[in-house]
Amino acid sequence: MAEEVAIPSGADAAMASLSPPVSRGTPASYAHGVCRGGGFYAGLMTSDADRCEEVLDTLRQHAKRITAPKRAVVEVLVGANDHLTADEVTRQVQQVRPDVSPSTVYRILEELEALALVVHSHAGHAAANYHLAGRSHGHVTCEVCHVTYEVPSDIFDRVARELDVTLGFYLDRHHVALSGVCVHCRGRRPTNP
Repeated sequence: MAEEVAIPSGADAAMASLSPPVSRGTPASYAHGVCRGGGFYAGLMTSDADRCEEVLDTLRQHAKRITAPKRAVVEVLVGANDHLTADEVTRQVQQVRPDVSPSTVYRILEELEALALVVHSHAGHAAANYHLAGRSHGHVTCEVCHVTYEVPSDIFDRVARELDVTLGFYLDRHHVALSGVCVHCRGRRPTNP
């Protein structure tokens, strides 16, 4: 029988202060028409339409063409309530535009990332996941339950400063997630004899 491990005082409160987990198994359902130029909103909030238009306007400012596949990828990313793999983005885009190939989605994601509109990161051994750039944050992934949490940037900023001062090392907190065991799994994990 597994022995319960005491959870450090304040750990539950600290975990509760993190953004909700970034789910890996259930991507947000794709709602076509997020962008104003896409024709209709499919019940999404005006702020989603505004965010979509901001992304498309930035592409236009960099003399990039706004193609139907590119608009669809942007709509998926804007409508997502979590981080998506390229395969998840592709599946959601293909729900509305079946002719869009995975390689097209990858090229669009790379273009968006080159313009700092999209950030990709790696959580543990999972595929890279993508999300719109915006509020700066880092990621931690539980090795037991595989849940990834967004961590406020100020926590990573302290670590980054210490690494820079001590080792001259620049931490790219967007690219990789720190891994460990979350407070919930630590309470369920059997102890070593």
